[in-house]
Amino acid sequence: MDRISILIVEDEPLHAAKLEILLEEMDYEVLPIVDNAVEAIRTYNATHPDLLILDIRVNGEEDGIQLAEKLQKLSTSELPIIFLTSMNDTETFERAKSTNPYAYLLKPIDRFSLQHTIELALQKTFSDRESRASVALESALKNGRNLFIKEQKKLFKVAVDAIQLIEVDGKYCKLYTESRNLLVRSSLRELLEKLPADLFLQTHRNYLVNVDAISEIELDNNIIHTPLKKVPISKNYKTLIVKNLNFLK
Repeated sequence: MDRISILIVEDEPLHAAKLEILLEEMDYEVLPIVDNAVEAIRTYNATHPDLLILDIRVNGEEDGIQLAEKLQKLSTSELPIIFLTSMNDTETFERAKSTNPYAYLLKPIDRFSLQHTIELALQKTFSDRESRASVALESALKNGRNLFIKEQKKLFKVAVDAIQLIEVDGKYCKLYTESRNLLVRSSLRELLEKLPADLFLQTHRNYLVNVDAISEIELDNNIIHTPLKKVPISKNYKTLIVKNLNFLK
């Protein structure tokens, strides 16, 4: 499961080092720190971070607010930005506000404020506003083949194609990946409607299977083998499975 990646644009080495330490302690992936808009755009295009922390006063001709405007034009989805600055004048704040950031934090920053601000920014970006489900399925799938799953006070990014199978578990569904199993508060029908139709196949009223994870199918015994688990095939779905998979006789 991939960690949430964060790009820091900060021209003061001490502040940059402190930020990096705090974020790594929170188990976020800190991308190479840059101190100017040109390098920030280059790094953004190469890495596509999940969140940005921008100092307003940075090296170069463009400041952090101008950089935010450029990055928002480059992004194909909503881009969570947190401004971090020692500038507390009204004019700077109004300029920053025009870019619709998720927060405007004044230096020096403390761990509590930083952690909660990041969590709120990610939640606002990826959460389904119509429910308090533990996974932001709809918005995440519209923005790419990633899910953002909340466990305790952290959000983790999971590639959809890394999910090998999905199993009903009471009011939840269990997502199986190679590294861990995850629970999401969603029905199998809701997942099937939102997941890529070319990737997931329903084999039973309680199971969805990633087609790429299938290693063997026992048609006589009605069982599908995946690296993590054997999955049953019900008679209601057997014909559809045979129809949708490529068989060579």
